[in-house]
Amino acid sequence: MAIERVVALDALAAAQHGLITTPQAIACLGVSRKGRWVGEGRLVSAQPGVFRVAGAPQSWHQALHAAALASAGVVSHRSAAALWGFGAPSHYVEVSLRPGGGPRLRPPAIGHPLGDAARERAVVHQGLPLTDPVRTILDLGWVIPPRSVRVALDTAVSMGLVTVRQAKDLRAALDRRHHHDRRLTALRGGAATDADRDLATALPPRE
Repeated sequence: MAIERVVALDALAAAQHGLITTPQAIACLGVSRKGRWVGEGRLVSAQPGVFRVAGAPQSWHQALHAAALASAGVVSHRSAAALWGFGAPSHYVEVSLRPGGGPRLRPPAIGHPLGDAARERAVVHQGLPLTDPVRTILDLGWVIPPRSVRVALDTAVSMGLVTVRQAKDLRAALDRRHHHDRRLTALRGGAATDADRDLATALPPRE
């Protein structure tokens, strides 16, 4: 039985870039054995409540998965853009999460607020939960220059990840991103497109 539980833990970790969460480790090993494995260095802390199985190679994908598992969040912004292939390769570890929804992530992970509507736009890609291409383009507007966002958008369209109609709506929404109050005023007046609604969701809560 003990061997079977270790095998089950290894199988879970293999599907999670060499990672295991505290509840998963306890379910496989039990509380006392899980504690011993931590003390012996067989489980190494990667993020709060997430461990790397000793011997599993460390990688950028692993760091992303650890942050997502620890926060129940979604890989986003520059990290998601790089995974989709329309963002520059980067070592950013960016995850969107509900405010107050999980433990404080440790560096190099960066946490961003994520609304419920945006969570519905999350998909699984390359074995990771991440924002879909449209949401990712919107989020990029917060962290990189507008010109770079437009390059990413053009690339996403050429890859077939964003439709021409979506691109048109995205460009209109991104053009309104100069000031928070100005964006909100624009959204209140007139009919809002799907991209506009995503833009409103992406706005950080007002103090």
